[in-house]
Amino acid sequence: MAPTVSVLTAVFNPTRADLDACIASVRHQTLGEWQHVLVDDASTEPHVADALAAAAAADDRVVVIRRREQGGIVAASTDALAAATGEFVALLDHDDVIEPTALADMVTALTAGDGADLAYSDHDILRADGMFATPALKPDFSPEQLRNQNYILHFVVARRSVVEAAGGFRPGFDGAQDHDLLLRISERTDRIVHVPDVLYHWRQAATSVAADPSAKTWAYDAGVRAVQEHCDRVGIDAEVTAGRLPGTYRVRRRLAETPTVSVIIPTRGGSRRVLGVDHCFVAEAVRSMVETSSYPDLEFVVVYDTATPQPVLDYLRAIAGDRLVLTEYTKPFNFSEKINVGVEASSGELLLLLNDDTELITPDAVETMAALLTDPTVGMVGPKLLFPDGTVQDGGHVYHEHVLAGLVGWHGASPGPGQLRPLAVEREVSGVTAASAMLRRDVFDEIGGFDPVLYINFNDVDVSLKIRATGRRIVWTPFASWYHFESQTREASAEPEEWAEIDRRWHDEINADPYYNPRFAPRRTDWLERPWHSGAPALEEADADQGFGSWLLDRLGGTISGSSSSAWWRAPMLALALFVTSWALAAEVGAGPNPLRRIGVTGGAVLIWTLLLALAFHRRRWVLASAVLLAAAPAASGHLALAGREAVAWIGTVLVATLIGPVSRARPPVAWALAGAVTLVDAGVWWLAADDRAGSGDGALAFVRDAPAVFGAGDGGWALASVGVWWAALVVLVAVWIMGRHASLVIAVVAALAVLTVVAWWIADQQGSSAADVGFVLLAGVLVAAAARFDHEAAGGPIAVTAASVALGVAWSASLLEFADGRWWAGAAAVVTLAGSIRVTVGLVGRSSAD
Repeated sequence: MAPTVSVLTAVFNPTRADLDACIASVRHQTLGEWQHVLVDDASTEPHVADALAAAAAADDRVVVIRRREQGGIVAASTDALAAATGEFVALLDHDDVIEPTALADMVTALTAGDGADLAYSDHDILRADGMFATPALKPDFSPEQLRNQNYILHFVVARRSVVEAAGGFRPGFDGAQDHDLLLRISERTDRIVHVPDVLYHWRQAATSVAADPSAKTWAYDAGVRAVQEHCDRVGIDAEVTAGRLPGTYRVRRRLAETPTVSVIIPTRGGSRRVLGVDHCFVAEAVRSMVETSSYPDLEFVVVYDTATPQPVLDYLRAIAGDRLVLTEYTKPFNFSEKINVGVEASSGELLLLLNDDTELITPDAVETMAALLTDPTVGMVGPKLLFPDGTVQDGGHVYHEHVLAGLVGWHGASPGPGQLRPLAVEREVSGVTAASAMLRRDVFDEIGGFDPVLYINFNDVDVSLKIRATGRRIVWTPFASWYHFESQTREASAEPEEWAEIDRRWHDEINADPYYNPRFAPRRTDWLERPWHSGAPALEEADADQGFGSWLLDRLGGTISGSSSSAWWRAPMLALALFVTSWALAAEVGAGPNPLRRIGVTGGAVLIWTLLLALAFHRRRWVLASAVLLAAAPAASGHLALAGREAVAWIGTVLVATLIGPVSRARPPVAWALAGAVTLVDAGVWWLAADDRAGSGDGALAFVRDAPAVFGAGDGGWALASVGVWWAALVVLVAVWIMGRHASLVIAVVAALAVLTVVAWWIADQQGSSAADVGFVLLAGVLVAAAARFDHEAAGGPIAVTAASVALGVAWSASLLEFADGRWWAGAAAVVTLAGSIRVTVGLVGRSSAD
């Protein structure tokens, strides 16, 4: 029998609808062994007591406690904990909701293997319009990050015995009671597991932190005290202050001593122009440290190639004086060996590995990194590295099906994407670049230094993973930074033998980064989720300190360059560019019956549509809507020239289908009116278009069979194949909706099919035409738009969207082939359609390794 989970909920004046939704989300759990303890903290709204009484009467697993006077969330949570009887306790706010499998998934994680004491999941924001937004896809347990911010937040399930042993909820920490409790539990156990699924939906109420991070500043004050007391308890000599952003903290560790730091710089004395200025890299690297660093005891060990110009060495002697140690390297280039030679020639207790193409930015960078290394559990520290233009060159290594530098291209002052704001806090990472990294000499000696076999690339990856293999942590800090003129002195390239060697040594580690998240897109480092894994946008624009003009220029530049900070903007921008091009092509079609031009327009519409689907499904839903409409426009314009007035109906139908979801939530009567209006418009357009079409066959069965072929008579191998694929895709789509319990969608699609079939068949019978075929083009658009409305709770969402996309692609391809002349054009069309379908499938479903 599964263990019981007691869900603890402090209640104070939520709306009736929100409270009912919260209670219902627990009642509908797939895990049957639960107890829901709701403590009414003397709510003043009468509907609260009614809702709680109704919940208790409906299920005896619901326990309701009413406090006589309001005591705050800590007092209410303490009462809930005292009434809990389950082996585990879960924390749930009174207006939030959890997934149906949330408790079962958490219990599975807690009881697997040797068991764990605490589990937490990913979460997202539940907006006022009912849509999910901004998923917080979290790392595995990261104690340094937990000190800098409560990144765990929701959803937490822990052993009741551990919570009670840690002291439960402490008075005086209202607003930060969860963070305080998590810190105290982390002091008692490291058996903390992360469930990488969005199991919790944090409602964006008007007065909540989810809606406005500055709404409860007193909560952050309590958070500062919680982190300060945690540091005092565990022996971290630090001053804790509020961070630059609400909900973040700065743990400024103190250095009781200032041991010698040996700065190891391999060089060949190279020079190059950077931002219009001649740079001798090693000279500028040492000069910036001498003139900018406030650290009192630095030793500069420069390992120089024999070919290094003598004036460079003379300049180094002049600027560094007796703190300079020059070591000649006479062998062929080997970065790893040069580092080892430099360490052997050094005398410092701490080693700062530094590329010669760097320039110090923050004066106290060395102190900040050295202070982190006073913790014996920390093996290496890396700073924030910036390109000369101020954008991020490295935010810590990411090993996610590849070896990557994190957050490349983000502005240096940006906190980074999403709720976790990874550029704003100190946090654990799997590795840091040797372009700038600090470690203790004893750790360097223990791991055997750098391996000369990895002579150019991946040597820092190898060192990072060897340090982690000793059980030590690697920490990245944004409070120490350098400029890094990456690959200015040597060409950046990876030798095949280096790839093979790093994969042989660390295959598992470079394919599963515990400090990233398996739900993030592979081979990316910008915290973008895999398509359709949560169904919510991964990025939020937060450049409040940037003027609109510079913001727009950044976005346009990012669209062209592929900057990750502009990823969500790229889809509509690309759609707009393709729209203009396709519109011009469509205008050419009207000049004459040129089949090549017609093929170009129609084929372009297919390709544009599939690519835009693959791009837009990654992003915000309003981006999806705009991309769909912009992509539909060139397709409509092309068919306006090729097929007539029905293209107008295409635009109207896709517009309504895309917007009907949010409209139905806010104004259901308006949604019904829109749906009815577009149906009437479509019927009228079909009637007008019918008189110049050939008949599509006798009888209803032939009509239904042939209609998806679109503009064709339904004969021939390809046309029959397109019919089969179209109907198969529709069956898959409806089956997924049925399994996901989306009865309204199933009813809507089946009803739409019936109406389309009956009305179009009647028109065909009256007009003697195949106007119904036009209707199926429109239906394909409706299916794709409806599938795109899926939220992440829909099981099999990627399959449904892919099926709808394939249906649309096949419909368009049949139209394309109607104008194709010869087998070569048919083959080309088949390749285009297949490529588009594969691209959509890969883009939407993602790799199987994510599951």
